[in-house]
Amino acid sequence: MQKLLAFFTQKSIQDLSKQFGSFFRELPHLPKSARKVLADLLPYFVFVFAIIFLSTFAFALLGLKHFVFRWGVFEPFRLLSWGIDILIALLFLAAFESLRRKEAIGWYALFSTTWLSALKHLFEMAWGLTGWFAGLISLFLSLYLLYELQTEFSLGNTVATRKTAKKTLKSSGKRKAKKK
Repeated sequence: MQKLLAFFTQKSIQDLSKQFGSFFRELPHLPKSARKVLADLLPYFVFVFAIIFLSTFAFALLGLKHFVFRWGVFEPFRLLSWGIDILIALLFLAAFESLRRKEAIGWYALFSTTWLSALKHLFEMAWGLTGWFAGLISLFLSLYLLYELQTEFSLGNTVATRKTAKKTLKSSGKRKAKKK
């Protein structure tokens, strides 16, 4: 999990986030109190969505097709879609502690999951399962909310490289061990 989180929070992801930031800075902003409440609840929403993603995959593996919304689709696509879902769920779980502590690494992990979700949506469009308008609206709203919450996370001048992400994750594990 540490390597996964470190990979999806590397400098190139952070540079990409800065490029989009200038666009979202110009849009109307949510009140500070709303941003604070959303930032406080965000880790728990992320955790619930991770469980939903993983349980959907588990139901599919068990053959409970009525829990899976993509029946009748060509099998390789289904596997690709589930693979992206699992990757998103694992990133959600890996980011949970960082989001709770309002660290930049958690925010960048969510930024990465937004783009993974957009990639998955492109595959779904290619197979005719969804339209482009829904994908654009979903991407825009996700990025808008992320950039609104950006001020609540310690993004400052920190650049989380793979090394610093691993260090942060290891130190959080040590804190848990000391509490026990």
